[in-house]
Amino acid sequence: MWSVTGLGGDEKTVARVALLPHAPPLAAGAVVLADSNYDSAPLHRAAAGQTGVTGTTGGAWLVHPLRGQRRARGRFRQRELRQMPTSRRALVELWERRPQLVRRAMKWRNQVERVFAVLTCTAGGLAALPAWVRGLERVRRWVGTKVILYNARLAARERLRQAAVT
Repeated sequence: MWSVTGLGGDEKTVARVALLPHAPPLAAGAVVLADSNYDSAPLHRAAAGQTGVTGTTGGAWLVHPLRGQRRARGRFRQRELRQMPTSRRALVELWERRPQLVRRAMKWRNQVERVFAVLTCTAGGLAALPAWVRGLERVRRWVGTKVILYNARLAARERLRQAAVT
């Protein structure tokens, strides 16, 4: 699933309002990997199914690098922890007690970044949109087409690889 917005679109809001409600149902306890830009209480609540948003993932756990954790100390830290959604509090605890485990899980997130790199840097990729691709709707169609072509190329390569093996 993907979304293209204007520069003013906040990624956390888009994820919570436009993507999570349309995500396929995930099992309780499923892990959703994200980068630190998605560190927000409303998004944690939506992923955990704690809001009234239709179609939430029913208990998914948002995992990402933490932002601003080291700044809070003493009583301010305790107040901050109390105000967090339960899932984010658990994430803070996991980062503190088992950082190597979370870093290992976050390596899977790097695969997403590699796909974006291929989409934007290869011949026929998303880099340098043609002059006629202006306006949000045309950009969305252009990006959608590129995503489809990328996945079609991967599927064709896989079929050729399997045919060569058999």
